[in-house]
Amino acid sequence: MSVKCPYCSSANISHPQTGTSVASCIGALGGAASAIYTAVNSVSKHSPYVFTATTIASLIVAGLAGGLSGSALGAQFGQELDSTVFTSYHCNRCNQKFSPVLALN
Repeated sequence: MSVKCPYCSSANISHPQTGTSVASCIGALGGAASAIYTAVNSVSKHSPYVFTATTIASLIVAGLAGGLSGSALGAQFGQELDSTVFTSYHCNRCNQKFSPVLALN
């Protein structure tokens, strides 16, 4: 059974991925921040203000790895949000938003 717009009867319907997008961005920022925080705290305690090229490179790699893992975790959480909380459809023809209950009628 295909979903059709209750306003214009178009089959050109999309399901917005709002939860996935937002949760993925928040996860990426949180993952990168926590990875950089951990990497900064693991720098030698004898000279905390000396940053060599290796230290800076390890901070960049840690931030990228943390951001990637946080983004993946956030995307999975966001997909669950999209399927349970944000259950609206969007008609690409008339730009109306409607619930799945209206789509079945």
